[in-house]
Amino acid sequence: MDLQEFEELWITLNELYSANRYLEYIELSSPAIESANALALYDKAMHLLRYSCMSYYQVGDLQISINLLEKYRELTFLYGNDIDVIQYYSLASIYWGTFGQQKKSEELLMKGLEIAERIQHIESMGKIYNNLSGLEIELGKYAKAKRLALKSLFYTNEFDLKHDSPYKGIIHAKTNLAIAHIWLEEFEEANTLLQELLMTIKDPPYNKAQLEV
Repeated sequence: MDLQEFEELWITLNELYSANRYLEYIELSSPAIESANALALYDKAMHLLRYSCMSYYQVGDLQISINLLEKYRELTFLYGNDIDVIQYYSLASIYWGTFGQQKKSEELLMKGLEIAERIQHIESMGKIYNNLSGLEIELGKYAKAKRLALKSLFYTNEFDLKHDSPYKGIIHAKTNLAIAHIWLEEFEEANTLLQELLMTIKDPPYNKAQLEV
């Protein structure tokens, strides 16, 4: 596969993932990863591996997903920058959380947060605080979850101020905050957030149904 063919496949794969067409993404991603490595396009190889991991995760094939995660880890620590390493820690934390290892999941997120704070990467800080909030919700620690969700909102709002395109991840921080409010019996605050989210969410549409429930 030459560079032009790879670039065309790259565009197709990004479109497939954006459309949640995970099975089609899986089918085409292996040759693309091989080609990216052969062409020494390691940043794109890391991107493809990350989204391949998530695609297999989405369709429930955890064994292949974990195998790809190991390849992703190797490539990230060989060729990645600080942000690539943060993204690896965030993805790996999801797997540990899936297998009920919340402590390990939190440790990985804290490693990512340490790097994000050192380089002041606002987007990553917002995402990691949101994920930490989600972990505390799973553990039933709703007051702590609320504090972490508010921290996430602070950084996601700061990210919004610096960029023209709205940050979609703010939906998740507001959702975690609303959940924490509910468990803390702060129903008016939760309702205000949920109504705001229902008014603003357009894509993906299934988020609305989850929020209505």
